[in-house]
Amino acid sequence: MTIVHVKLAGRSYDIYIQAGLMKSLPVLIKPYCRGGRCLVLTDGNLARRYASLIRDLRKAGALIYAVRPGERSKTLSTVERILTFMLRHRFDRDSLLVALGGGVVGDLGGFAASLFMRGIPYVQVPTNLLSQVDSSVGGKTGVNHALGKNLIGSFHQPRAVFIDPAFLKTLPLKELLSGFAEVIKHGIIRSSRLFVFLEKNLDRILGRKMKALEYVVSESCRIKAEVVSRDEREKDLRAILNFGHTYGHAVEAATGYRRYTHGEAVMLGMAAATVTAASLGLIREKEALRIRRLLERAGMPRKADLDEARVYRGMFIDKKARSRRLNMVFPVRVGAVEMVHAPDRAAVLAGIRAMVRAPAGERR
Repeated sequence: MTIVHVKLAGRSYDIYIQAGLMKSLPVLIKPYCRGGRCLVLTDGNLARRYASLIRDLRKAGALIYAVRPGERSKTLSTVERILTFMLRHRFDRDSLLVALGGGVVGDLGGFAASLFMRGIPYVQVPTNLLSQVDSSVGGKTGVNHALGKNLIGSFHQPRAVFIDPAFLKTLPLKELLSGFAEVIKHGIIRSSRLFVFLEKNLDRILGRKMKALEYVVSESCRIKAEVVSRDEREKDLRAILNFGHTYGHAVEAATGYRRYTHGEAVMLGMAAATVTAASLGLIREKEALRIRRLLERAGMPRKADLDEARVYRGMFIDKKARSRRLNMVFPVRVGAVEMVHAPDRAAVLAGIRAMVRAPAGERR
């Protein structure tokens, strides 16, 4: 078993990574329930796919609450329904919430746990690659708003994260690629070694070879844990984790969160940020080309027609924007990035143009 430690004053916890770990989940979560009730939050698809695991959790005394699958469940009204369920079943401050699912379930579960009786403990059990390498680690929780993604939420650190890469064996390829975007991001922002591994082992990763998956999950968790340990509340260093997301979130909002997965939007965003970095003279063309090639090999969508002005406006409805000015992360080489306050508008638009406008022969 690989154990990655997230070091935070008074809120430290461990990430446990091992293939087959899900079989022991009822036993693993028991120490975190301090005599109160246990709620396992999941979604309808997972509840059916892992029916035997759900039965074992019920036998161990847990109550199950399944939300509708998908990003459209990530709302305040869903959180209210979860809290109502807990109140009706007499949960208290000694209760535990277990978020068993992808990023939507993890964000909903963490946010509900942060609100219930002003905060109860919760445990993350991420089931797809995106949540395993990104959203389950770091304590960011929340929901979307019609005006933007993740604009309502809180920081609430889990007590533990249990990651079983074997969940990825049954993950549809589209979802695997969506999560892979965050793995690529970690290589670009912090680890040239990870990036080189991805370049050399892409086929093994997409072929679900367990050792390759365990390595990229462990390395991504290690990178994120290091960043979060140094900057829990995103005052400085943690902002580098937003590479590609300012563009990506604007694309998601412009398409109503329906056209692209989160990972696809982030891939487009990373490509756009790299174009902008080249326009600003921050990165050499050779390095920029390496980034784009890996993104394309990993399934980055072909460019699609979107209104450039709408995407640009959407970038300002973002938690990283300050005083109506953008704060953006750009690559300076593979393995290193730089934060730029109020980047040149023409360079930002060049990035958007590269992301949203396809040559006539490419349009679908």
